[in-house]
Amino acid sequence: MTVPYKRILTVGLSALMLIATAASGAASTSPDGQRAFDWEIGAWRSSVRVLAEPLSDSADR
Repeated sequence: MTVPYKRILTVGLSALMLIATAASGAASTSPDGQRAFDWEIGAWRSSVRVLAEPLSDSADR
């Protein structure tokens, strides 16, 4: 029994499309917001500031 190449190609491409759409849909939308803010995506600039006297009542500058 031989399987025509068209059938193999059709099944393979269908499986590839199914996997690709499932992977892209799962990563972009999440109902619980678990992946709403990923540091790995995009370019981010952050800075860290430290209080000189953290326990004092003086106003911060």
